[in-house]
Amino acid sequence: MIRYQPQDKGLLPIGAGQENGQAVKAADTSGLEVKKALKTSAFYVVAFCPLCIAFACNMNLYLNSYYLSIGMTTVMAGTAASAVMIGNMSGKLVVGAIADRSLKTATVVAGSGIIAMPLFILVAPKIMWAAWVAAFLFGISFGSCNTLGPILVKNVFGNKDFGAIWSQATRLQAVSVTIASVVWGLIVENMGYAGGMWVSFALFVVALLLGLKSLTDAKGMRERWTE
Repeated sequence: MIRYQPQDKGLLPIGAGQENGQAVKAADTSGLEVKKALKTSAFYVVAFCPLCIAFACNMNLYLNSYYLSIGMTTVMAGTAASAVMIGNMSGKLVVGAIADRSLKTATVVAGSGIIAMPLFILVAPKIMWAAWVAAFLFGISFGSCNTLGPILVKNVFGNKDFGAIWSQATRLQAVSVTIASVVWGLIVENMGYAGGMWVSFALFVVALLLGLKSLTDAKGMRERWTE
């Protein structure tokens, strides 16, 4: 019932074939087969990058309580929560646009949560408007999770079995997010808001390192691509 690409149903990309008497080149279908991709360490590197971001972003569930705990009014806390959503929306667009020009830069921008968490912990309690800046940066990482992941997977493994490979990566992400709420409840209850934010900070750092590592892995993987 499920097909990974139009060609599996005998369909060609729009524009493929003949146009104005000239042949139009079909979309690039080179890449690594899914069975081979899943056996490489590069797959787990590129799969765990968005997974770590998604897991870290579950700290969002506790940000409103944190805002109130440092003395923010309800209106200020609501504004900060809105900043997260604005960053979320912006992150999807900005990271995608930057990735078209520099995937390395896009990966770094997706790791904006690395700056956000220290701002929340160290600056916001003294200068409350800093929480709005931190919330916006956190939102960028939040939004980039589902944007950066497929771009990295395509960069490492190509288009050939992209759908199948990305579906396996998202399966891991779905399992982690399922248990994230329980795990974060235990973390915040035992370590407090600041402790939870440092854990989130560490996950963002790991995600950034994995994303950059995937860019290195891509060079070796491309040598194994086939049409």
